Amino acid sequence: MLDLVVIVLASLALIGIGTILLSKFSTLASIDTNAIPAERHGELKSRLMEDRFKRKLFGFSRAVADRLNPLGKLLRGFWLSMYNRLLELEQRYRRKATAEAPLTPGERSQREQRLEEILPAAQDALRRGEFETAETKAIAAIAVDHRNVGAYRILAAVYLQKKEYEQARETLRFIIDRLHVQDDDLFAELGEVSSGEGKFEEAKNALERSIQLNGMVAQHHHDLSRVELSLGNSLAAFEEARRAVELEPNNPKLLDSLVEISIVSGKRGWAQETFDKLRIVNPDNKKLAELQSRIDNMPKTKRR
Repeated sequence: MLDLVVIVLASLALIGIGTILLSKFSTLASIDTNAIPAERHGELKSRLMEDRFKRKLFGFSRAVADRLNPLGKLLRGFWLSMYNRLLELEQRYRRKATAEAPLTPGERSQREQRLEEILPAAQDALRRGEFETAETKAIAAIAVDHRNVGAYRILAAVYLQKKEYEQARETLRFIIDRLHVQDDDLFAELGEVSSGEGKFEEAKNALERSIQLNGMVAQHHHDLSRVELSLGNSLAAFEEARRAVELEPNNPKLLDSLVEISIVSGKRGWAQETFDKLRIVNPDNKKLAELQSRIDNMPKTKRR
């Protein structure tokens, strides 16, 4: 009886979802690609949210199918057929909505010149903490070139600085999944987003991917060390903090962090040695007396 109820609910959900998606795709068909920036802003946010919606939708279909086993295979086949059909329609409408005539050399030059004006201004606004201005200019750049990775990255940075983590994540996933760009900084920013939300396992996965792509960035190892510490993995945190200091041996922030983590992980020798370096590099550090006291109170053990 319960399975029958779930089947009915799932069927109604599929019909509702299909109706919503088809209405969304019909709207895309009528998009004016020369729309004003405000309309482009709405289109951008809609596109980012559509990506998240489709990912969650696919996860829902698998959960329902598993619950309905052995009828799950039949329903899953029906759902995947419908889902693929909707994706085909979406792509068709998307091509129609974003179709652009090939640019002439003059038009291409004009577009590049416009981007050279907008993007540095957006970056400067971001650097000054003028987030609304930076967002507006990034959107304006996307209106000029809807596949401009730099503009999307500025947008993600704005959302990250404002702690609007959901928007930041969706923008970063859009760059990775739709613009097919993968580099260490993108995954490091995803790690920062997840850390900000307290999702430390997700943050760990993102930062490990970042280090796979580029293991020579001290900040990535430092960030992963803090995440490992939040997960209670003090030894793993120590190894990442140590690697960060290896890459930037005179960085006061990294030395400070390694002292802290060495104390937490019970490595007195490392704590004292790193503290001595920190005292030379940053003699004005107000925590020096406190750190030395904590080291002095540690059990005396071997360095490693």
